[in-house]
Amino acid sequence: MTIDSLRITRARFVLGEIKYKTKSESSSFRKTPFVLELNLSSAIQNISLSDLPFGSYREIEYDVHCIEMNDMISLSSSEQMQFRDFAAAERYSIIISGKIYSGGQSIVFTFRSRVSSKHTIGLSPEIVIGEQLVPVNATMFINSGGWFRSVSGDLLDPSDRQNENIISDNVSASIKVFKDNNKDGRNDAN
Repeated sequence: MTIDSLRITRARFVLGEIKYKTKSESSSFRKTPFVLELNLSSAIQNISLSDLPFGSYREIEYDVHCIEMNDMISLSSSEQMQFRDFAAAERYSIIISGKIYSGGQSIVFTFRSRVSSKHTIGLSPEIVIGEQLVPVNATMFINSGGWFRSVSGDLLDPSDRQNENIISDNVSASIKVFKDNNKDGRNDAN
């Protein structure tokens, strides 16, 4: 099928443990998995950070991963509900819904990925947490523009299973994290 255009209407990721790492150790910001539902209007979404020990953090490490039943044991019933769509028989880590437009027809799609990947992002300059309690902000920037594109730039059909690995790799590569204390959406190092 030749795709004329594609519109994303909903995008959700299962994020696992998020760690901030120093030279020799790491501190977990969040240990239990959660579903990150992207705001598709380009508005900034905040995930609060508190109680990190004092230190100079050089890296942020996080996982995009398929939900495991063991991950949900300690969660309340209402918290477990957020994983309902991800805990199907094949267990998913990413679910993206939208519409494909081809030859004047629109076709609804739901792309599901079982990708599990660990991401480590170096922070330059380091994020320093000290006694002065200076606010520190790290931004996770996710660019959906290339999710459903081949290397040559052609649109990929998300309903074609042969495209699953390419799309999953594109989604995984689209996630960037950087220090952004002024909250302008750009890396403070630039």
